[in-house]
Amino acid sequence: MAYRTIANSEVSVDAPVDNALMVALRDNCSGIAQGLSGAPKIARIARDDSFCTEAIQSANFFVDAGGPEHQTAEENIIHSIQIDNGNAFTLSGGDATPDIDSQNYIFRRAGTYTLRVFSAGRSSVESVGARVYIENSLIFTGATTNTSRYDFLNVTVDAGDTLKLNLTGSTSSGQWFFGRVHLVVYSSNSFAETCGIGQFTKYENGVTHSFAATKYGLT
Repeated sequence: MAYRTIANSEVSVDAPVDNALMVALRDNCSGIAQGLSGAPKIARIARDDSFCTEAIQSANFFVDAGGPEHQTAEENIIHSIQIDNGNAFTLSGGDATPDIDSQNYIFRRAGTYTLRVFSAGRSSVESVGARVYIENSLIFTGATTNTSRYDFLNVTVDAGDTLKLNLTGSTSSGQWFFGRVHLVVYSSNSFAETCGIGQFTKYENGVTHSFAATKYGLT
């Protein structure tokens, strides 16, 4: 089977409906779906909008030693963003008054997505919080914590809308040890593979931007 272009003369007035035309009509439909050479591509905007089930918010979690909780629901992780302020091993080097933004990420498909926002502090003197922006407009401000907490929210976006995560915090001692905010984007009907098994985008003290991996996929 191969995709072939149907000439205008084959579908003009009084053109015969012959075997060659009917085979092309049959094979071309499959050729587009299979991405055969020469076949037109299906635009992202033509695909179904994203939707999310409620299962993601009632799923079980497990805790990685020394790290945050991980989602075990059978949903599709589109991407995750993580901002660290301070060094997790030395508990030092962080900004004492952090206000760290991630870059803007673009939703390539319209629809509804579930966001899981995780915040964690390492010391009782620290206060860590997360903010979420859509199209640079604040849509969520999480309660601050000096231990850990997570929140879920559903967002409905248009194709091309942007997503940004922010870490904010303070310390009563003048010294910052370690704080983290982490956002995971879920869709129940993603049209592609996840961003990368075991990968996430990470920011450290607002300076380093890297793509990293762990054995669990999130850290």
